[in-house]
Amino acid sequence: MNLIVAVLEIALAASFAQAPEPAPILNIAGVDGHHMTIRPAALRKPLLLHFFSVQSPGWEDEMLKMKDLDARFGPKGLALVSIAAPGAGAREKAAAFAAKNGLSFPVAVDEGNLSAFSRDRVPRLVLITPDGTVALRLYEPPGDAQIREIAARLPSLLARRHYLLDQAAAAARRRKEFDAAAAAVTAITPEQLKARLGAPLALYFIGDKKVFDEKHIPGAARLDYEDVGQFFKDKDKTREWIFYCDCVRGEMGRGGQAAVELYMKGFKRAAYLKGQLQEWEKRKYPLQVRTDK
Repeated sequence: MNLIVAVLEIALAASFAQAPEPAPILNIAGVDGHHMTIRPAALRKPLLLHFFSVQSPGWEDEMLKMKDLDARFGPKGLALVSIAAPGAGAREKAAAFAAKNGLSFPVAVDEGNLSAFSRDRVPRLVLITPDGTVALRLYEPPGDAQIREIAARLPSLLARRHYLLDQAAAAARRRKEFDAAAAAVTAITPEQLKARLGAPLALYFIGDKKVFDEKHIPGAARLDYEDVGQFFKDKDKTREWIFYCDCVRGEMGRGGQAAVELYMKGFKRAAYLKGQLQEWEKRKYPLQVRTDK
């Protein structure tokens, strides 16, 4: 008995050591008539897929084990789906069992999902991380040892879920703040900037040195976008700072983004050139061009 347990533990460890891979999108036809599409990467929660067959002895006990797991970890953020192998009476039997036992997780009949997870063998349990990658395949019917192993892994996956949710919330807040700053920051037209050439200006090109050396607006200096934060760490927040870039997409580009980033840090006079270098060149406005070619 000890040898069997040891072999099982080694197999489980090997399964968890597999390199993670993106989990495919699942199209589920539930035994209750509801259809759904599951995108694991968008769930931001661990997902356990249980594949079973109503033709196999003990499938009802497997389903009850899934019910226990769902009761323990479902309220904490585990998503669980049981998927029956297709066959005569599979939908009816699975539906009757789900109704009789009050299963709250989706139960479906397989319509090609299993093949997406099969390699040389057909898994019975597939555990997917909150990041949307396959973390584990187990090939034996779910017994007590497998359930204990899964339960031991879930706390770390649930913690990962909370981290991802916090990151998503922080990103949403930052996006909202960025959009508000983008609406408030000043966009200077090429005509306005041209009228000011020759006067003192704090004008910066955000982009590649090679591009800047080839041509730039007279009086401009150059910065890499990644260096903006550090460069302006001790600069005067009451002064006007103007940015532009050589951007082929969008009006704001890196120049506008640099202005917005500074605006969010308290540089309320940060501005950017509307239309960037492209609009400046279209008007044939002055450029300092490299002459030593």
